[in-house]
Amino acid sequence: MQKLILAFVFLVFSFQAAFTQGYIHDSTIFNTAPEFAGTRAEIPEKSSLAGYVPLVVPQTGGTCMANSFAMARSIMLAKQLRLTDPKMITAFQLSPYFLYYLSRDKNDLECKKGLSATQIINTVKNNGFAHMFDVEYPAYFPFTNNFLCPSNKDFYPPVLSEHLGYSKKYAVEEVYVTKSVDMIKAAISLTLPVVVGITTPPSFDNLQQSVWNPLKTEKKTNFKGTGHAVVVISYDDNYLGGAFQIVNSWGEQWGDKGTAWVRYTDLSSWLDIAFIMEPKQTTSASPTPKKSETKYKKAKPNSIQITTSNKKRKYDNKNLINAFNAYIK
Repeated sequence: MQKLILAFVFLVFSFQAAFTQGYIHDSTIFNTAPEFAGTRAEIPEKSSLAGYVPLVVPQTGGTCMANSFAMARSIMLAKQLRLTDPKMITAFQLSPYFLYYLSRDKNDLECKKGLSATQIINTVKNNGFAHMFDVEYPAYFPFTNNFLCPSNKDFYPPVLSEHLGYSKKYAVEEVYVTKSVDMIKAAISLTLPVVVGITTPPSFDNLQQSVWNPLKTEKKTNFKGTGHAVVVISYDDNYLGGAFQIVNSWGEQWGDKGTAWVRYTDLSSWLDIAFIMEPKQTTSASPTPKKSETKYKKAKPNSIQITTSNKKRKYDNKNLINAFNAYIK
């Protein structure tokens, strides 16, 4: 059976604001994980998975690794199921909290410490992914202001055993690594999502436009510490001299509705490492998401106050809730 490879690229960047924390650099991972070999086929000038991206919602705490893995796998799932309705793509997305809960340091009750590659790789290989409509919906953030993470107690929405019963079908067989921009392009050209990050300087943290232009005074060596993870969804050799499009986990108020373009040269300058993941099997699923519980109340739109890049903002979840309520039976 032909293997499908899900690519995730994670860039490390410095802890400039509490919101950017979440990716713990693991200096040994490149020596322990197999290296991604790419494809022998000619790589086209551009490729995009933007049509399979769910609505971008803001992360809480240091959960960028969990959010990025869940986002990238959600894109892959939408592609596999040939979903074209944006609301259905959003309703089928996978749960960040499921990943963080299973991967975290067990003393990290407030989800502040972030995750290393080793921690989350073990989870996605051994446990897979659960659906957001089973975990967060409809009672917890981002659907209400009842935050699962951060929290002050060890809690998982009932019932974890039910979610573990199906989550393994979304698990991955292997995790590959690369530090090559060309290999990132190769992965995307296979119509697979790619997660990217960078060592974030203020110009990235405060981005309010569609293109990230690092300042000449910003150097990677000046920004050390815990990093960040985001997802590459497109590339284009002819745009800006060659650029990747990324989707972040800071909500639609960052960049251009949660996305931004990053030049190949800038990505190469700030890149830490890329992780490329191969699912165990082709996934099939019902076109209608269903809750595990027999009775539940649908969420109602509300405005939630969150903190992103040290700025307090209100998150309006109307579009997200409408998407879930439209398809979950």
